Amino acid sequence: MPTPEIPSPSVSEYPDQAVTATASLTPRDEDVDEVQRSTERIPFVTSLPLSSPGQECRPMPVAEVTTLQTPSADTTTSFEFRPTRGSSSAVGLSLPLGHYPHNIHETLTSAIENLGLPLEQTVRQCLCLYMEQCFPISPIIHLASLKKHVDLLLPASRHLFQPAFPRMLPHDTEWPGPCINDMRAFTLVTSACANICSKIPTSVFTPGSTLVHHFLAASRGMLMCYEDQDVAHPDSSSLSIRVFQAVALHTLGKIRLSWYVLGHALRLALVMRLFDKASYSHLDQVESQLRKNVFWILYVSDKSASVLNSVPTTLHDAHLDGSLLTAVSADQDEDQPCLLEDADEPLYKAPYESQVHIGFRLSQRLWSLAADLLHDIRILSRLNSRTSSMSEPPPIDSFQQGIIQSYMEFCSALDAMPPWLCDPSSHTVQDAEQSVTNFQRRTFWIQRANLLVTFHCLRLVLLREASAQGLSALFGVTNNPNMLALRNTEISHELLTIVASTPFEALQANGEPLVEKLRQVGVILLEIAHRAESETLSSRAKLLFSTLLDAISKLDSKGCSSDELEISAEYSSQPTQSAAELSHTDTGEPSLSGYHPRLNGTGIRQNLTLHFHLQTADTFAHPSRLSLLPRSSSFAMHNETEYQNPIVPGFAPDPSVVHVDGVFYLATSSFHFFPGLPIYASRDLKEWKHIGNAINRPEQLSLYAASTKSVPLDTGHSMVASGGLFAPTIKYHRGVFYIVCTNAGHGGKTLRTDNFVIFTTDIWSSNWSDPIPIPFKGIDPGLFFDDDGRVYFHGCFLLDRTKQPSCTITQFEIDIETGTPISEQREIWQGHAKYDTEGPHIYKIGKWYYLLVAEGGTFEHHMLCISRSESVWGPYGDFKGNPILTADGKDGEYIQNAGHGDLFQDSNGQWWAAVLGVRNEKSCQPLGRETFLTTVDWPDGGWPVISQPTMKFTGPVATSFFQKSGEEIDTVGRWVSPARVEDLFIRDPELSRYKLPGSDQGPYTLLPSRDGFSAPMGTCTFIGRRQRSLNSTATTCIDIAAPESTACHGIKAGLAVYKDHMRHVYLSYDFDTRKVVCHARNASTGLDRTSTTTLQVREDAKTLGLKIMATSARYQLFARESTSAVEKEWQELGSCETVELAAREMTGPVFGTFAHTATTEGECIGVTFLDLDVKN
Repeated sequence: MPTPEIPSPSVSEYPDQAVTATASLTPRDEDVDEVQRSTERIPFVTSLPLSSPGQECRPMPVAEVTTLQTPSADTTTSFEFRPTRGSSSAVGLSLPLGHYPHNIHETLTSAIENLGLPLEQTVRQCLCLYMEQCFPISPIIHLASLKKHVDLLLPASRHLFQPAFPRMLPHDTEWPGPCINDMRAFTLVTSACANICSKIPTSVFTPGSTLVHHFLAASRGMLMCYEDQDVAHPDSSSLSIRVFQAVALHTLGKIRLSWYVLGHALRLALVMRLFDKASYSHLDQVESQLRKNVFWILYVSDKSASVLNSVPTTLHDAHLDGSLLTAVSADQDEDQPCLLEDADEPLYKAPYESQVHIGFRLSQRLWSLAADLLHDIRILSRLNSRTSSMSEPPPIDSFQQGIIQSYMEFCSALDAMPPWLCDPSSHTVQDAEQSVTNFQRRTFWIQRANLLVTFHCLRLVLLREASAQGLSALFGVTNNPNMLALRNTEISHELLTIVASTPFEALQANGEPLVEKLRQVGVILLEIAHRAESETLSSRAKLLFSTLLDAISKLDSKGCSSDELEISAEYSSQPTQSAAELSHTDTGEPSLSGYHPRLNGTGIRQNLTLHFHLQTADTFAHPSRLSLLPRSSSFAMHNETEYQNPIVPGFAPDPSVVHVDGVFYLATSSFHFFPGLPIYASRDLKEWKHIGNAINRPEQLSLYAASTKSVPLDTGHSMVASGGLFAPTIKYHRGVFYIVCTNAGHGGKTLRTDNFVIFTTDIWSSNWSDPIPIPFKGIDPGLFFDDDGRVYFHGCFLLDRTKQPSCTITQFEIDIETGTPISEQREIWQGHAKYDTEGPHIYKIGKWYYLLVAEGGTFEHHMLCISRSESVWGPYGDFKGNPILTADGKDGEYIQNAGHGDLFQDSNGQWWAAVLGVRNEKSCQPLGRETFLTTVDWPDGGWPVISQPTMKFTGPVATSFFQKSGEEIDTVGRWVSPARVEDLFIRDPELSRYKLPGSDQGPYTLLPSRDGFSAPMGTCTFIGRRQRSLNSTATTCIDIAAPESTACHGIKAGLAVYKDHMRHVYLSYDFDTRKVVCHARNASTGLDRTSTTTLQVREDAKTLGLKIMATSARYQLFARESTSAVEKEWQELGSCETVELAAREMTGPVFGTFAHTATTEGECIGVTFLDLDVKN
């Protein structure tokens, strides 16, 4: 069902089509005139469209409702809700229908529930994120109180927001109506949630981009219900709420409305006289601290608007009376911070809050000093202009000396920065868990980023203003343009060095204010690039600007859509142009100004105009445009690192990846091996751990018919096609991991395809559900969870495997709980090549649904192609640049057959691809199909560009700064692969035939099976592990002197390289003849060879050692016997070229031990192996 919308109280783009709501100060019975006067004081406009003029609105079902005339009766309608009993805690309302507290409460809870999110857990998660990412910059909440207020958002508290109702009968209870304290608390919590949801990247908190609208609308709607009384009796929450709302609105792009709301907070702060220290004398410690902190935030906002955007200062010290709060320096605050005292959380262990407070005050001090300096420079400039015409100008040397002294004070403001801010990485918390230290380090990185970027930006702004007024000598720089440009580039270089050395998420957590500072730097660099007389300075400015642009684009600025910016600095023959401006203009065209006042003091003039186009950024190749040098890797926003391919070596085809809470989970096909569908996990895309297998219980499904056949292809070749578990897709939705997959069997004349879905809430436990069948005639299923809660199943629908197109992509909506289709099955795309179109995955980005498929077959013509549509049902438009990945025709590529893969994002927003590929070793692929990683460039609104995978490449660090560290995640040792997780059996193993130790090493016993390797169906006794490296060694040792070994008549046991029932090579020891032989078989080519070299084991031998050495070219097989006194040398008994076992295949080599028998009696006698050691 559609998500209910909370009417947003934002300013409408069309005021004449909005409903105006007003609120009276206290419950009273004044007449219409008073209501009209109240509407003239503070109008609030909602985005609710009006019905036809004069339409009668239905009355409220409770209490008294009086229809009131408003100043503009033809365009507005309002209602007054009056509680029966007057009370200071009950609030009189004059609101549009639906804007009552209980309506707002109900709409919010319903909206979040319809998203499938647990309400309480979601709100508490938002508060946790706030404490980590926002509190270091905006410490304006009392955590213990806010946590208590979370209950007010729950459905169980809705009765607290019901309108007042009188006592109608003697036994009735009179309800005075909602309490203003409850409404304030509700508004504060929702506004704080809106704040963090607007800032947090979806890679860190996926539902944030959706929740922000619901929280913001609820917050603004509830504030409307009591705003008159809030203005009359404000407290710290009155300001905090407006600050939170302003931040959310600003991030959502509603810039003017954001400043309008922040202006309300500024005016309230003046009315509350928060600039006067005397105003705090009657307050308790917590309220006093909250008011001070929020005042400092407003103070900094006011100063930043003045310094960066030339807006007149509202809170200038010279204009305020009283004992000024702002005069207190960062280290002289007489009050101890107390907002976290009773938080009862180890994360905030003292002296954490005091440390945060010092960094917070340092920021206020920087802005205060800079604003005063800027003010004094302008005064001095005016004095100079006035005295120049006087015959005897008054001396102003003392004023200049004051500016110099102030500048020195500004430049040294951060010299005494405490150690936890100088180097957050070295900060430690004594007697605390590592997770506490990690948390505090992250918050101090955020503060450090804010302080240093602010400091260097302000240095540039002050120098620019001083040079514009001809006063740069006061700052130790001559008025020579080249020297000024040199100093500016030096400061810019220092700033970008700081940006490059700061964790990306510490920058991102600072939000749009930090991006605005970087834009200011960009304006200065562009001016130097075009006006510097020195070519060296011009080139340096261009390089720095290119790096800066890269930084802004990666920070994903909402204000300027920086990810899509193409900046062209076009020369113009027009006379002087306006200053460079960096925001949205009224036309919607991004520019360098918008709501910010023009920076025309030293802006781009004469022959330069800036244009920001919403296109993919590329090199400025046009001769009339600014040609920027390549971006310098030394200033990369993400620190780069080297990656090694394949990320999952050996038998690991058809990868699918999902990223959850900073961890990447990867699933691959397993075909006829059990356990099936291996799951790998990584925090950094470099080191992967095999953490479990999704199919790990024999009762989950049967692989009995997962046979292998040689199938002719239309290319003239043959394919060795294995049955079993095909091409899984792994997804995560609302706390649950899902895998859809196909279990294919060759039992009859046609391929049987059983599709299913399994799920788990704890992927680390390997506790996956039993399969839920999905009726679909095809393979390679995919799953897509849409924003509206609908779930779609799509796959490769088999048409006719003997001709092309052999298949097509079809889709239907599914009930994920039952596997039942709930829509018709439709074809959505035949593919680009229309040749074996398989492996579909859908991604929704913005308005587009992208459909990725593999085509061309899984061998030399393999490729990835993509299409997109504005509807999940299509039609999907083919990308003209297809295929977006292939090695077909690229003989120089070592990694061949690249295709069938999945696209995913890391915590930093970087796109990646995990794809299938093979290593081409002299036209042979010894390890079969493996999983390779490569980077993806996917511009907003555009098409993905996948880099050709290579064995080594340099890419951005994929680890998120804010994701939990290994120590925090690994609370139960989960990052150590479980014991025996690598064990593989053939099809449906009889587990009673395996007596295995609890660890990976140690003796074990195998009970022989009647069937051997060549049985096409069923199972045989075999336990193995994947060959992960081209150069590998597998060794084992059989205890042939054990008492039970003397009874092993008719039994053969040994060591093998096994791919399927058609292809294997092994060393076999015959307990009857005491002879070791080597045998190689490939039924698809007719190979069936037994080596003539054998080893006759002596009667007194105690153990028999077997070894297989693998290289890219061949397998060499060795044996040796050992007595109690002598261990003989290894003897080579045979070899097999890797090409002899190779084919157009689906699986890869597995080393393993086996035990087979030709007699019934032999099935009951165990063979003891001392170990199986595979060195990859």
